[in-house]
Amino acid sequence: MRRRFGRWMFMAIAIPVAAWALGAIADKVEERNGPDSKAAKGLRVGKKVLRPGS
Repeated sequence: MRRRFGRWMFMAIAIPVAAWALGAIADKVEERNGPDSKAAKGLRVGKKVLRPGS
């Protein structure tokens, strides 16, 4: 039970942090390469997969 709770806590923290990081990286790539950049679009998709409501 404790192990399961630890995993849940890790995922509860790791997923939002990863989604935030992908969004921040996408912003930087978008600034450099423009809004139509395939890399920026891919990073945004990754963010939406991790956090569908964001």
